[in-house]
Amino acid sequence: MIHFEIVGGGGEADEVRDTSPDAVVDFGQAQEAVKGKRKAKAAKTGGGDSKAEKPKRAKKEKPVKEPRENKTETLVLMLLEANGATVAEIAKAFGWQPHTTRAAISTLPKKKQFPEGHTISSEKVEERGGRVYRIVKF
Repeated sequence: MIHFEIVGGGGEADEVRDTSPDAVVDFGQAQEAVKGKRKAKAAKTGGGDSKAEKPKRAKKEKPVKEPRENKTETLVLMLLEANGATVAEIAKAFGWQPHTTRAAISTLPKKKQFPEGHTISSEKVEERGGRVYRIVKF
């Protein structure tokens, strides 16, 4: 059996504690003694667990979130159209810079939204003001 010496704690000013080596207390007995003090204190204050007595707060209802726009899917749909899209058209649709648009197009085949068995083609069309990008089957 392991014995522990209980020293200090309590906070009772008039309580006298024996800290001599002979005042060794069994830990199990010490736990029971502490539980007894807590029960007595609860009886004095007229209550048990103060948390149980508090009324529960009503939970706030969270607003329903609308699904976010998936720009990758929208870009794929733009490029799947028969006439495709230019960098300027895509940049205007998403509010992107031209370099961001080119980066999105170049990484598109790596995305899971990209249709399997397809590739990106580009051709220069002067009437549309630059290069036109399309997703085509290979």
